[in-house]
Amino acid sequence: GEKVVRVIGESSGTEANSTFTVLPRITLTPAFGGSGSQVIVSGTGFSENADIYFEDAFIICAQATEGCFTQTINVPADLEFGTYTIRAEDPVTPDTINASASFEAINPLVAPEPLEPANGEQDVPVTPIFAWAPVTVAESYEFQLSKDPGFDRDVLVAVSITDTTYSHSAPALDLDTYYYWRVRAVDEDETCGPWSLLRNIRTVAETTNPGEPAEPTDPTVTVTITNPPVTSTVTVTSPPLTVTQTQLPITVTKTSEVTHTKTAVVTTTAASPTITMTQTPATVTHTTVVEQPPVTVTHTIEPVNPSEDPGDRKPNWAMIGMILGGAVMAAAGLIVIIDKMRY
Repeated sequence: GEKVVRVIGESSGTEANSTFTVLPRITLTPAFGGSGSQVIVSGTGFSENADIYFEDAFIICAQATEGCFTQTINVPADLEFGTYTIRAEDPVTPDTINASASFEAINPLVAPEPLEPANGEQDVPVTPIFAWAPVTVAESYEFQLSKDPGFDRDVLVAVSITDTTYSHSAPALDLDTYYYWRVRAVDEDETCGPWSLLRNIRTVAETTNPGEPAEPTDPTVTVTITNPPVTSTVTVTSPPLTVTQTQLPITVTKTSEVTHTKTAVVTTTAASPTITMTQTPATVTHTTVVEQPPVTVTHTIEPVNPSEDPGDRKPNWAMIGMILGGAVMAAAGLIVIIDKMRY
């Protein structure tokens, strides 16, 4: 109602007044919601009580203290979408003390909130997992994944699921590619809510299969023979391994007694092992010279069992040393045979 506001001068005693009118007022929190939702009605400017109505239906009588009240009400459960009036009035003087506010009944199927992967996330696996926040009244969700942000083409996934996560396994996504995803809630009446905010991701640029063993590095074997100097390089690509040693022409100096000394020194270094074999010169006392044509010795190492562990597929250095040593010894044997024939 009307209230008088009066002002008096402290020294002069001059007085003035005016009228202030208090009007009833109510506010709604929230001012929108779905069928059966709760609303807090707050009022000021009322007397001792306030009757609250939803449209023409009486809801409850709220008690006012010093002109104010706060009351929680439930809106009807069978509302159609639209705008409705909530009214509060004094039960004694309803014509003069009353107020109203508008309540909007909306679709309770709100858009889900995307959680993972984050918007704009980079290096996402090609078999990603998508997650979003649940919607209270949702019975299921529709999930879409596409290369097209408008979802007009290149829609890779369009599924309906009851969970709040979607795990994509096959086919794997393309490498280093942008994808877009969205989700919406569906209620028990198969009514669809609005789509969530659009999210984009970018897949990794490259990937490896953790279950696939790494290819073994092709080893290289270097063989060096002195007197005469010969160097042969054997590259092991895959079993079987073939080692070919060609002996250069040998000059033989004959004597009635030949002293032959052979020293084999084997050294290895990682990761490209080197085998060095040294043959000392024969002792000479005669000037007869015999030319020995080139001698080629070829040996083949059989392949390992394919069922064995790939890590065991490595050159047998002891075997290679024996083969190459045999080649040198064979060459030395030819010297002795020639010597005997000449003698």
